[in-house]
Amino acid sequence: KEIEDKLQNNFADFWIKILTHNVFRYQAISKEVGALDGLIVQVIAWHHYLSSISEIKKKIHSFDSAFKMWHRKNINKQHNKKLTISLASELTNIPFETTRRKIKKLVKKNWINYTKENGIIYNNTSELNEKIINKIHPVEKNLLKDFLVSYLMSGQDI
Repeated sequence: KEIEDKLQNNFADFWIKILTHNVFRYQAISKEVGALDGLIVQVIAWHHYLSSISEIKKKIHSFDSAFKMWHRKNINKQHNKKLTISLASELTNIPFETTRRKIKKLVKKNWINYTKENGIIYNNTSELNEKIINKIHPVEKNLLKDFLVSYLMSGQDI
């Protein structure tokens, strides 16, 4: 009820922050990996997060514990949650053939691994991982903080 009330009554106080988060997060990702590659990398990182953290360990709450799980090996294989080129194409709304070519290039860069049997698997020892952790994540974290503060403070005259 409280969340619904905030959304209904104070929407304009914080909505700009979520839009800002989306725009500047995508800008940071695109700057580091390219525009279309950035969309695909977002889906691959999301899938890796699902496979490594959110669906495996319900008790992971801290940044440090999530960071450790992010770096575990062979997570997708262990839990058989395969990310296919078709699914990446569908989630990004990038045509299949373009997605397939982009995936092939990401494999050549050693940012990901791909086989039909295992699907797309994030390489958490790659240069991409360094970019995500050291350049993209700090931007995401600050944008999220700005949004949360704005949301929590919405409706208050300060």
